[in-house]
Amino acid sequence: MARAGPCDKRAMETLDEIWAAAEAVLGALPRVAVLGTVGDGPEMRVVMLREARGEARGAWQPPEPPAPGGRLPPGSPRGFFGSKDGGALEAVVHTDAATAKVAELKADPRAALLIWDEAAALQLRLTGRARVETGASAADWAAARQENYGKQPAPGMVIAEGGAWELRPAPEAFATVTLDVAALEVLHLGAAHRRARFEAPGWGGAWLVP
Repeated sequence: MARAGPCDKRAMETLDEIWAAAEAVLGALPRVAVLGTVGDGPEMRVVMLREARGEARGAWQPPEPPAPGGRLPPGSPRGFFGSKDGGALEAVVHTDAATAKVAELKADPRAALLIWDEAAALQLRLTGRARVETGASAADWAAARQENYGKQPAPGMVIAEGGAWELRPAPEAFATVTLDVAALEVLHLGAAHRRARFEAPGWGGAWLVP
């Protein structure tokens, strides 16, 4: 979860500083995020971001703090886990397979995740296309909070009164949503506001007006 404490108010003057700050936030998982999808209109809901992972490298680990003034050579692609070879970024959440978000993503896979870290004074916006897998392995089901999966009727359905539903936990009610991230946008509300956007596959960055 996000760390408690004073906001990080230092100014970030290089793209590599803001990239490293984003890596550190994504390394501190699980954490609360907001998932945006497209239904009849824009839809948003709070989810738990479980994993952020790079291509064939397992879970994303927080990087070592950069040396003062340190930066990658101009034009060098950014990568995860200290590598500089670019690659994919995936963000993973779990949900009940019967929720509206699953149907929305199957119909239109465009999605976004929004994260705010108070201690880092950092907002991250991850955008891309999502894939949905239903069903849980034995290991995933054993580790899951099973009371979150298998509500009857399905989540979001109209019921006669607040308690007119029941829980029937089952592995087939478990769904994994994986966002294939195409762009990572970072906003730092420090002493000087800074905003940058990094795009796959090489994760080259550009400054934006905050």
